[in-house]
Amino acid sequence: MNFEDIKTWLLRRHQAYAGLFLGPDDKRHGNAAIVWDDLKKYCGVDKEGLVVSPVSRMTDPYATAYRAGRRDVFLRIQKYTYFEFDEESTDGRQRSDSSDE
Repeated sequence: MNFEDIKTWLLRRHQAYAGLFLGPDDKRHGNAAIVWDDLKKYCGVDKEGLVVSPVSRMTDPYATAYRAGRRDVFLRIQKYTYFEFDEESTDGRQRSDSSDE
């Protein structure tokens, strides 16, 4: 895969994600905002990464891995929704307005 193929692939991916969650003004709208907030809550983005068992009071590696997997899903959606390719450089960057309002 050459550079142009990767660039095209990334831009298509961004357009697909952004088309679902962002309106023409690049802001979340209506149902997309509801789904975004639900995914953020469900994926535990605002929760601590380490899970401690309420029974043993020790770190639960399986629950921690499970939470990390959920969080990773949301971060992937966020990354592709707000992905912006800088024509002047060879790397993709996230837009600075990707934070939640």
